[in-house]
Amino acid sequence: MYTFVSFTVAELFEKVWQTPMVKLAHEIGVSDVAVAKACRKAGIPLPGRGHWAKSEKQRQRKPKPPQVEGDVRFQVLDPDNSLATTGTDLNSSIVRRTIEAPIN
Repeated sequence: MYTFVSFTVAELFEKVWQTPMVKLAHEIGVSDVAVAKACRKAGIPLPGRGHWAKSEKQRQRKPKPPQVEGDVRFQVLDPDNSLATTGTDLNSSIVRRTIEAPIN
């Protein structure tokens, strides 16, 4: 029914600073808000608004990665799940996504 997608804090930090948040969230299978919440919980700094719209010279420099150990896990609904293919309302209280991140 659910799958877990895990990243180390360092891996997620690198991904956040290499890929726009919306694209990264789509790859993981969660919303951009879920990725932002996980990053805040893990102490990962995020690029500011408009970061990807600016030229590379104008972009904010990537800060130092956090010194937190641990994994950030996203619980994602499996796309091959029977609920998704039967037309069941995926917004029901039965189906939800959770985030586990080390608290900084």
